[in-house]
Amino acid sequence: MTNCEFRLLFEQALEEAARNTSKRLGYEVPRQFTILLHGAGHSGDPMDIETAVDKLYVSEDRFYLIIDVAIVEVNGYFHDGITRDTDRLCR
Repeated sequence: MTNCEFRLLFEQALEEAARNTSKRLGYEVPRQFTILLHGAGHSGDPMDIETAVDKLYVSEDRFYLIIDVAIVEVNGYFHDGITRDTDRLCR
């Protein structure tokens, strides 16, 4: 798999997570992602998509398998149940 193919699959997984979250919340969520990477030597470090792909993709035959992609915050709301803004992901 090339870096470009890996990035495309990663972006598709992000889009699917965003669509599922939009459906659950009843409105379109923004597609401005910050990745919280757990793995590849990181423990929840925030980064953009390009940086995450650079960390996860090593070569055509070596890359990290993505196990879970989820939306954990939309406009200030985190998955831990603490409201930091008015929009709610977990209802």
